[in-house]
Amino acid sequence: MFNLKIAFRYAFSKIRRQRLTSIIISLGIAAGIFAMFVIMSLMNGLQSKQIDSLRAVESFDIMIKNTKLSASDIENLDSSSFVFEFAETPVLINNLSSSESTSARIRAFDPSYFELDRVRENFTYNAVPSQGISLSYTLGYSLRYAGNNSFEITFLRPGKTATIVPYTQSIEVNSFYTSSLSEFNSTTVLCSLETYKAILGNKNTGYGVFCSSSVDKLAAKIKAADPDAEVQTWKEYNNAVYGALVLEKTIMYIFLSFVFLIICVNLRNSTRRLINSHKLEGAMLRALGCNKQSVRSIFILQGMIVCVIGEAFGAILGLLALKNMDSILGFFGKISGSPLFIASMINPVLSSTEIIVILLAVMLLGLIYTYAGCRKIFKSEIMEVIYDVSD
Repeated sequence: MFNLKIAFRYAFSKIRRQRLTSIIISLGIAAGIFAMFVIMSLMNGLQSKQIDSLRAVESFDIMIKNTKLSASDIENLDSSSFVFEFAETPVLINNLSSSESTSARIRAFDPSYFELDRVRENFTYNAVPSQGISLSYTLGYSLRYAGNNSFEITFLRPGKTATIVPYTQSIEVNSFYTSSLSEFNSTTVLCSLETYKAILGNKNTGYGVFCSSSVDKLAAKIKAADPDAEVQTWKEYNNAVYGALVLEKTIMYIFLSFVFLIICVNLRNSTRRLINSHKLEGAMLRALGCNKQSVRSIFILQGMIVCVIGEAFGAILGLLALKNMDSILGFFGKISGSPLFIASMINPVLSSTEIIVILLAVMLLGLIYTYAGCRKIFKSEIMEVIYDVSD
């Protein structure tokens, strides 16, 4: 306790502008912590939103095809999962009125699919009609839809003499939808399972699973229950997009490592200045009978006090910024007029583990640098320090 009081006194002493130096060091550490908190939370939020959209709209958590298992069998493997039958196949869609055509894919769902919260949140309108098909507004625009129902869709289905033959059928557009994923809007035609099966039967049908437990563990359970089943997780289905997200996160960590490096350099230089300014005091304490270990502990505590104050200040500012991110982004949006600063697009996420790791890493570096500086300085004899300071 005695050493702690002396350390605090030295850290904010007015002699040789020590208080100003300590405050500047603390503010430098706080700025680094604040920057790391904000950047990491924003990137985590953007990635979480993109991944949630992928898992809810673009694909299920797990897709199963060619399986002997029923929906109830799969649900029994994981009580927290939701299982839906679906179908998907590539098509060519043609607007007879405008002679515009485009390649797309048709996806068929059971109506109960859209009752799930995580799905409904990603669709602006009720997407699947009981009869006919549903187009996105993006597809409708590209096909120059003008309120007519003269559409033809060309499927590939098994033939009598050939393995696969094209099959064209006139079909009505009875609904429009929009989803949160632009890729989904531009490539996907929706219909009900009943409409799909009336045309193609059970071709390319399967089960989609949403689960709150580990996706990889549940996929392994399904594979164990039916070794012949084709089991594909959302990561495998969206490997290109997921790979891009992983690369983006890797780049973020590389960028943050440079921020962390700046903090390290600041810590190294600041702790060296902090200890050098107290060479004489350390020599005097040793002359009065304090041993090297006791003197060293005082100045290590001094460096840690400054480091902890800077960390606390930076962490508080960072957490306050995360809590009020909507207001901050709204403010920047008004100034810049850029849609990139719409608050609803970003939900900052920073886990307690990430916070603890950042703070402990900075504190550990501060301890290492302070200890190394003290060890180097207090190797000198008392009179050498006094003569060096007097010169």
